[in-house]
Amino acid sequence: MSLRALWIVSLLFCCALVACSDDDPSTDGGTAGDGDGDGDGDGDGEGDGDGDGDGDGDVDCDVDPLSVLDPGDLSISNLSVSGDTLVFLSVESGTLFGTIESIGIDGTGQTTLHSPEGQRRVRSVMAHGDTVFFLEENEEIVSTYELFAMPLAGGDPVRTGEAGVAEGHIFGIDDTHVFTTDISTFDRIAIEGGAVERVGSLEGGAGASNVRLSGDDIFFAAATDGGNMRAVYQLDKSDDDGEPSVLWEIPMQGDRCNILLGGLFATSTKLVCGYFSLAARNRDGAMEEILFDGDVLTGAKIPMAVDGENIYYGGGGAPPTPLMRMTSAGEGTEAVACDTGVIGNRLADGFFPIQNAYEVIVGDSEVYWVERHDGDDLPTYGIRRAAK
Repeated sequence: MSLRALWIVSLLFCCALVACSDDDPSTDGGTAGDGDGDGDGDGDGEGDGDGDGDGDGDVDCDVDPLSVLDPGDLSISNLSVSGDTLVFLSVESGTLFGTIESIGIDGTGQTTLHSPEGQRRVRSVMAHGDTVFFLEENEEIVSTYELFAMPLAGGDPVRTGEAGVAEGHIFGIDDTHVFTTDISTFDRIAIEGGAVERVGSLEGGAGASNVRLSGDDIFFAAATDGGNMRAVYQLDKSDDDGEPSVLWEIPMQGDRCNILLGGLFATSTKLVCGYFSLAARNRDGAMEEILFDGDVLTGAKIPMAVDGENIYYGGGGAPPTPLMRMTSAGEGTEAVACDTGVIGNRLADGFFPIQNAYEVIVGDSEVYWVERHDGDDLPTYGIRRAAK
């Protein structure tokens, strides 16, 4: 079993422990608050439990979510947006074979951009500007993930250079490089020429989670001290096999963000993390500020996406699950959508769910997310949207 698989299994095990404990967000449907006045979802001390300030435990929404893609049998992951186009990976759960799809943000014009040949599998895809970049696993006995690029408008994929990475997924793209991680190493692949360079690595066998590219920085979280401590790290994206810097380290019992199960995102000024509580620090890790002091009764509040200084967070549990927005300063709390259904986890390699990463992205004027619908048979997946 690979290091990635072991790490994913460990996350699934951790989440199973949480689900069986008293701190179970699913006991209140993953919604924010219980409406009894002992907690609020907006950090203003009003005791409303939901962020609307009315004390009833419900979320008031002016606009219901709109459908982009109706639920279907194929799993949807790797959702990204560029302009008026969404790009995603559509995979048959039984075979793991899939295609790269695009669709207009209004739900029109779905197009298959790429179908792998033979036993090749697309493992990760992301749109950037007018180009779609993806990692495709080749058919060798010891396989390699090869980087390809193709026009967002459609066209033939072109391999970027001759090198590749052993495994992993794309976590960010800038004007010159595509950045990938296999949870213990961080690489950049030159868009021109395809040279692969090691940015840095995480020693000690711990798996990185919440890997984010933000400006010139790479941020991520990992367990330390045999799992007794939690740490958040920073790497410069231009480093050459650099050593990650520890921004902060905290005992597992004192980690208000529950960073290995919760979310971590970077704005231009802050790092925001959370699970039941939401907290912000400067990008250097200093000066923690509690944006919302929560617990199991107020429900999970997991950061799922970022746009400027706005953080989008949700319960990550059983529907109805509200999707909320607040600034990194804890201001302007507002409901984006009341009932998002079950927001889909991001799928590592198009298959394994990453338990603290969600398929939520923010475009120019709207938020988009993947919804999973569980029934008697296999789950179905669709895409919905709401004004951001």
